[in-house]
This record gives sequence, structure tokens and C-alpha cells, in this order.
Amino acid sequence: MTNTSTAKRIATILLTLVLLFSMNLFVIRTARAEGTTYTATFQIDVHRNWIKSKYGVTVYLDGVVVEHVKHGDMITFGATLTDGWHELRFVPGKSKAETRTWKIGYLQEGAVVTCTLKTHSKDIEILKSDITDAAGNHITFSQDRDKDTMGQVVDIAGKALAIWLKAQLGS
Repeated sequence: MTNTSTAKRIATILLTLVLLFSMNLFVIRTARAEGTTYTATFQIDVHRNWIKSKYGVTVYLDGVVVEHVKHGDMITFGATLTDGWHELRFVPGKSKAETRTWKIGYLQEGAVVTCTLKTHSKDIEILKSDITDAAGNHITFSQDRDKDTMGQVVDIAGKALAIWLKAQLGS
């Protein structure tokens, strides 16, 4: 009897796994049909610095570790993303340099994001970057990748409004 009950348990577990796997495929297919996800390719290159600051960089995409890129190496990876903004974060390995962040928004299916990093003793520089769509057209973006430019515009507008109000009220 032990063999029969063990066989039943194994069959039950296998059927449960098949059902869970089938449900996950249905959810993924539904999400793709609704256009909520897309696939993009990333190429990250850590420029060889012959003199100093020869450390690698760990690459994060939306807070998830992708891979550690050794000094002078390059990685290529694909990612399934949702609509909206995404964050590439570059964390220095074995250095006190500051982390570099690059926010990228609203990519399309088949987009290719390329980035060349240069390591310095105090920071990681984005030496060169490019985003192309599936047809090979270049997508333009803000060159100031570290700052929230919308926040800066709102901050400047707020300061200008405060100065104008002070002038109007005579204070």
C-alpha cells in the first residue's frame, strides 16, 4: 500500500505543477497580448582605463542584479519590461566611487540600449550611450542622466513664483 500512496502523491504534485505552469503561461500570454510588456536588449561596456581606477561595475536593472562587469569587459542581456520608466544603476566594485544611475523611459519592443562606462576614483562616468528602436532609429533623451529634470523644472518654477509674489506683495 505504501507504493500506491506514494505514487498518488507524486501524481498529485505533478498535476499541480502542470496546472500552475499552465496558469503562468496564460498570464504571460495575456499580458503580451494587451501590450503591457516588451523586450529590450542592453549592452553595457566598462571602458578599459589603462592608468588607474581599474574596478568592475555591478549592473542593476530596476533594483535587480543583472551581472558584474569586469574592468574592460562588456555584457549583453535581454529584458522583458513594462511600460514606464526604468532605472539602470551601476555600482562600483572594490572602490569608494559613487553609484551612477540612468533613468530610461518608455522604450519600445526591440529597443537596444548601449552604454559605455568609464571608472574613476570617485565616480563612474557614462562615457557614451545610445538608444535605438527596432528599426535602428536613434531615440533622443536628456543627457543629464543623474538628475530628475522634471523636478528641477518644477523647483525653478516654484522659486520664480516665490520671487514674483514677494515683488507683488512688496516684501
